[in-house]
Amino acid sequence: MKNYVVLGEKWLRAMVFANDAGADGYTEKNCTNIRYQRYSEAEFRNAYAHANMRLLKYGANEHMAQALIIIHPALETRQQAAA
Repeated sequence: MKNYVVLGEKWLRAMVFANDAGADGYTEKNCTNIRYQRYSEAEFRNAYAHANMRLLKYGANEHMAQALIIIHPALETRQQAAA
């Protein structure tokens, strides 16, 4: 199940959905002009293992989003990108 949707380029955030259908509905409706990548939970944790994250929980909503994760890349990753 690829229910993690990472949005953006400069300011990364991830939305966690209850299932693929919720992620599909959200991306079809809201991501036509936004770069995004879908991940399973294991893929997401592996890809962002060294990032600092802030988790915000959602209440009931139409796409079954459970959480918003604000992703701050680790300092060494930002320094490598700047070099």
